[in-house]
Amino acid sequence: MQFLTSILLLASLALTVSAAPAVDTPDIEAPDAIGPSSSPSGTRDIAFNDADAEIYARLRAATHNTTVEQGAKANPTFKGLTSIDNYFLECSKYWPARRYRINDGITYLDGLEHTPKIGPWRCSRVSCSYRSAIHWCNDNPDEPMELPSFSVIADNAEYILEECSNFSGEVSGTVYHDDRWRVVVKKTGDVEGDPDC
Repeated sequence: MQFLTSILLLASLALTVSAAPAVDTPDIEAPDAIGPSSSPSGTRDIAFNDADAEIYARLRAATHNTTVEQGAKANPTFKGLTSIDNYFLECSKYWPARRYRINDGITYLDGLEHTPKIGPWRCSRVSCSYRSAIHWCNDNPDEPMELPSFSVIADNAEYILEECSNFSGEVSGTVYHDDRWRVVVKKTGDVEGDPDC
């Protein structure tokens, strides 16, 4: 009888393990975060193109506390960026998302108590609600990245919200950092590989 009970217990355990969803951790290692959005084939839901490469080149060439390009904002005094950060803000590159949904995502990210980690050359959708998403990208092809908290991503999204919102209550923007990472706020579905949520 004990043998039969042991067999049944092992069988139910095997079914439980096989029913659990697979977790892919190269993109983001936080249990409460929205899962990785890069496909196994290496394509990314947020492309890296020549315009992005040019922005990073200008950031590396720029000195601190200077405007990178006419209309660009450098070194603000909001909690996510310090006075030593060089960054570039670009509005309206992607389809606009609903402002209030992005604000909900910011609140969600501020509430996470995990350390976000992302692999080299990856983008991960860290918040998404009703087709309004916040993405975090590591555009360094060689090194993984870790931030002190999800609040850093939330602060960048909040800055995009403050600077890039339109009169219709929508927002789209990207904050590029000189150490080759960015935060993107946009509506989902505007590029191949970026499914709706």
